[in-house]
Amino acid sequence: MTLMVRPYMRDPVTGEEVSLGGRMAPPCNELGGFECWRTEVYGSAVAKALGLRLLPSLTSTDIYAEGEDLDRLRQEAEMLRAHAHQIHDDPSSIYFRLDNLLEAIGVAMKSGDPSAGVYLG
Repeated sequence: MTLMVRPYMRDPVTGEEVSLGGRMAPPCNELGGFECWRTEVYGSAVAKALGLRLLPSLTSTDIYAEGEDLDRLRQEAEMLRAHAHQIHDDPSSIYFRLDNLLEAIGVAMKSGDPSAGVYLG
C-alpha cells in the first residue's frame, strides 16, 4: 500500500470531501510515500526530535488537516524536508513526496474555502 495526499474542500450541504487534486501543478501528484513511511519517515526519530506533532501522528491515524492545522502541517513538512538527509542517504524520494504534500497544502490554502484541507494517509 502507499500513502496518498490530496487537497479537498467540504461540500457545504453534505460535509463530504470534494477533491481539489486536479489543481496540483505537475510534476506533483497524490503520492505521499510508502506505507512503511508512517514510522520510517513521518514518525521517525528525526521527526520526533524536531518536535513535529502532526506528521508523527501518521503512526496511528490518517491526517485530515484543516484550518490552523494546515499551516502547522506546512511548517512540519518544510522542516522535515530540510532534515530529510538525516533520515536517508539519498533523500530525493522523500523530497518528492514532501513536495507533493506542500503542493496539496498550497492548493487547499489558495482555494479560499474555509473548509479546505489536506488528507494524508
